[in-house]
Amino acid sequence: MPTRNHHYRLRLAGLFVLLCVLAVALVGFGGSAQSPLPTPTEEPTFVGPVTNLVASAQGQDAGAVRLTWTAAENALVHFIVYLKSEDYSAGNYTDVRMVPFNGSEGVISGLEGGTSYDFIARGMRLNFNPYDEIWGGWSQWVSATPSMAQSATTGTTTTPSPGSGGGAGGLIPVSSLAQLNAIRWDLDGDGVSDNAEYAAAFPNAASGHGCPASGCAGYELTTDLDFDTNGNGVVDAGDAYWNNGAGWEPIGTGNGPFKATFDGAGHTISNLYIRRAPEIGLFGAIHSGSLITRTGLVSTNVATSGYGSAGALAGINNGAIKNSYSNGLVAGCVDNIGGLVGANNGSIAGSRSVGEVRSARKTGGGGLLEGFQDLIGIHIFGASGRTCYTDGGGFVGQNIGSITDSHSTSEVSGFNDNFGGLVGSNRDGVIDGSYATGNVSGNGYADVGGLVGDNRAGRITGSHATGSVSGNGDLFGGLIGRNAGTVAASYAAGTVSGNGFSRVGGLVGGNDLTGNIIATYASGTVSGRGDFFGGLVGRNSGSITASYATGRVSGNSGSDGSGLLDFNSDDGVVTNSYWDTQTSGHTDSDGGVGKTTQELQSPTDYTGIYTGWNVDLNEDGSADDPWDFGTSNDYPKLKSVAPAGATGTAQPSGSTNNPPVVQTITAQNATVGTNLTVTVSATDADAGDTLTYRAASSNTAVATVSVSGNVVTVTPVAAGTTTITVIVSDGQATATKSFTVSVTAATGTQQSSSSDLQSPQNVQFIWNNDQVEVSWDAVPGAEYYKVYHNDFSSTCRVRSDGSVSFCELLAGNVSGTTYTHTNPDEDRNHYWIAACNSEGCSNIVAATFVDTRPSPPTNVVGEFVGQNIRISWDAVSGADYYEVYYDDFRGSLFFADLLATNVTATTYLHTEIDDENWYWVSACNSGGCSDPVGATPVEPVPDKPTNVQYVRDGSTMRVSWDAVEGADYYQVYYEDFHSSFSFAELLVDNVSGTTYTHTSPDEDRNYYWVAACNRGGCSEVTTAVFIDTRPAAPTNVRYVRDGSSIRVSWNAVSGADYYRIYYEDFFSSFFFADVLVSSVTGTSYLHTDPDEDTNYYWVAACNSGGCSESVSATSDGT
Repeated sequence: MPTRNHHYRLRLAGLFVLLCVLAVALVGFGGSAQSPLPTPTEEPTFVGPVTNLVASAQGQDAGAVRLTWTAAENALVHFIVYLKSEDYSAGNYTDVRMVPFNGSEGVISGLEGGTSYDFIARGMRLNFNPYDEIWGGWSQWVSATPSMAQSATTGTTTTPSPGSGGGAGGLIPVSSLAQLNAIRWDLDGDGVSDNAEYAAAFPNAASGHGCPASGCAGYELTTDLDFDTNGNGVVDAGDAYWNNGAGWEPIGTGNGPFKATFDGAGHTISNLYIRRAPEIGLFGAIHSGSLITRTGLVSTNVATSGYGSAGALAGINNGAIKNSYSNGLVAGCVDNIGGLVGANNGSIAGSRSVGEVRSARKTGGGGLLEGFQDLIGIHIFGASGRTCYTDGGGFVGQNIGSITDSHSTSEVSGFNDNFGGLVGSNRDGVIDGSYATGNVSGNGYADVGGLVGDNRAGRITGSHATGSVSGNGDLFGGLIGRNAGTVAASYAAGTVSGNGFSRVGGLVGGNDLTGNIIATYASGTVSGRGDFFGGLVGRNSGSITASYATGRVSGNSGSDGSGLLDFNSDDGVVTNSYWDTQTSGHTDSDGGVGKTTQELQSPTDYTGIYTGWNVDLNEDGSADDPWDFGTSNDYPKLKSVAPAGATGTAQPSGSTNNPPVVQTITAQNATVGTNLTVTVSATDADAGDTLTYRAASSNTAVATVSVSGNVVTVTPVAAGTTTITVIVSDGQATATKSFTVSVTAATGTQQSSSSDLQSPQNVQFIWNNDQVEVSWDAVPGAEYYKVYHNDFSSTCRVRSDGSVSFCELLAGNVSGTTYTHTNPDEDRNHYWIAACNSEGCSNIVAATFVDTRPSPPTNVVGEFVGQNIRISWDAVSGADYYEVYYDDFRGSLFFADLLATNVTATTYLHTEIDDENWYWVSACNSGGCSDPVGATPVEPVPDKPTNVQYVRDGSTMRVSWDAVEGADYYQVYYEDFHSSFSFAELLVDNVSGTTYTHTSPDEDRNYYWVAACNRGGCSEVTTAVFIDTRPAAPTNVRYVRDGSSIRVSWNAVSGADYYRIYYEDFFSSFFFADVLVSSVTGTSYLHTDPDEDTNYYWVAACNSGGCSESVSATSDGT
């Protein structure tokens, strides 16, 4: 009989594949983001032994044993091997179990109560360069007897549930996926439903779970759940909720949301897989008044396409979510997409998301995942579809509610619209005490921010972002891409890079008229190509107060950047804000004051340059002391605790803020020299809300504006018309109202004029080829005219002494009523005309642009003609010629080049095409060219292949399929672990026939997909079916001792080319067996070196298709 010392002979090399998977899972997902795998140069080459192993019954928990140990040096995972003590004593090792743990303690449950068990432990690590499996020494053996209970069939690791359980708290226990699925038939959680599936899952739910007299009000998880029901490591057709590839059907819809409480009680739901629309997540929609709490989602794989909202936990939340999290992938072309929630109209607190959020550029012609082709505009090489305009966030896609004390580490990427590390679009929403650390990238017409893409009338306080922000397009900010709301006591530290027609800022890309930035800073570098680059803000039309920037700024093309902000419009206001002239590399800015590093760091309180920095953050009339100035070697930092009242939760949980209501203001008349005052009448239904007022003039050359309380003062400047916009805010929401003011010159005088001449009338300008023609009506008494020009803004001021601001005198002595500008700007041109005589000049009048361009082309089509592509379109009335644009790489008009100009026909043949080709056509005349229109592909994409299968052929795999009509070639995709196409990679791109031989498949798992392709694109993929050509298993497998040898024999198997024999000299489980001989052509084998005492054999029949299941040999007893 073996002694305990013989247990040290346990040979675990046969567990290599299983342990690799377990170790990678535990190391890769069990640790924190701050503890990455060591680099190759750091990887230890040994693992020490496990010591101090102690086992004891787990209190009153029936059938459970708690184990603690001192972790093995350098181990990444520990394995506990155990069996019943009676089996050990008898030498019976057929029921040995093993459980992995990450740490130095664990609980094994499901044991037979009152039965003694023996335990031993060992540490292991995986090195990755070179790839190696390293084991440490075994611990000593220990024993323990769990408390009495009904036995379970297997041992599992458990975590005690903190929930109430048993319905005692009014919640119905959920312990299986079948019960989770049945919740959809009782969305109000009272345990009452007529549905048969619900009755099967919850017998007597309303009365059988200990609910209080008032009734049940929801559900509570009592254990961890896993959608990988067959335990093969992936969600596939073998799992219970695969649903033909559509995956989990979300609980609740927009028309019938979940209306109860769901308490995860600290448990997790793993491998959530969804390919549906429109509202998707574990919950499709959550009703107001509902609560989701303490719920964790692990390894999610959620994707959608079309319209709607997608998140791992919920598509739409109108209720409350607390202390919950998600980990995994959420992707799609959809309206709102977030790592945890797609669209939040309720409240979320104390929650987080980890993983990746990805938005497609365009929906594709195939399934949901095929929508992730790099398509934009019209792509002549692929399927066409709907361009995506998505609000995408690492945590929430669109927020109209509140988010507090939450964060995201998700990576976010997308094309078109709004993308943020935490929230894509914050529309009238509140974000407080939250942060994002993931990198964010966006392309197209995108607003991209490290925390929020577009803050539209929202309020952000006490929050920050540290991830990098990058992309091609417009509006990139380290914290917010576009800000039209309030951001206070917040900062950004990530690098920001934008290219294109970009407004890029270390904190905010563009701060709009209604934007309010107060008590903020940015420290990240800012770079790129485009128009405006600022250390804090790219372009500002709102207000900036008590803020600073230290990051280096570098730009080119349109701007080389500025220290604080690169352009401050007439409406922009910058107060007590600074930038570091040394670290930024700039001594200039269009607002704020430049300071050296020492000047910014030397004040240590609210003195000197920081005298005005003790600001009011929550508009309650008192200072909130937001800054910590540190020492004289520190920049100011924001205090970690938000000031009282500045938490962003102005309304009680579940309540809704009412925005201000502004009464209509009638049009007004004013005269130069006399100010006009207008009293604004506004109300707010929320008691205690304080209203603040701002106003702006659309044409400050006509009139300027100032505000005191609710009184707006208009100061006329010159004759003309302007629009005054009043903005009223209650701290969370804003309302606007506009009115026009018509200004006339004072009687007997001309402001900015020394003449009684009337101003010119009917002033307009048109494009005439590469020139601009300006015209106006003749003015009685005028002897000549002056023409002024501005190629950037619509502002021009001409004073009575003839001095000019914001524009330039283009021509000072025009005798007629037309003027031709021979060198205008390609994009922006503004003109003003004044009539003059010997006594002086009239007031200037702005010219109106008259668009004489033709309409855009229609019916623009691309078709293949041999090896060329012909673009055609319908003739456009008024067009003299056409221009054709082309791109062969990105598929975006933004990157397209002019391919042909002065095309007088309605077709164009392109003879130098690439693998991928995009085209746009504009109609042109002397007035310019129309907006370009994309060409639509006409070659149909082939149908997807049929009869796709694969077989093993020796060490290779042969994939085959039926030919598809119209296909020029085929693509083969491959994955060696997951059966989901979302993990597949392109194996071969251009197969001309209908077979492909894979020469290096995996030994165990192989999955293949095939698509049919032509120049019009590729079809949906078809999953290949494995054809098992292995022989049957051997029969009559026996072994008999022959002297010092042992002979193993079996019956011949039809179709077998050879046989494989496995052997083990200690355990009777095939789990521990090794290959003894890999190829035997006969039906017997003589083992000449068996063990003296214990020998076990297994035999498998093999051919080119692989080997059968192994069959255990029976001893003849001799």
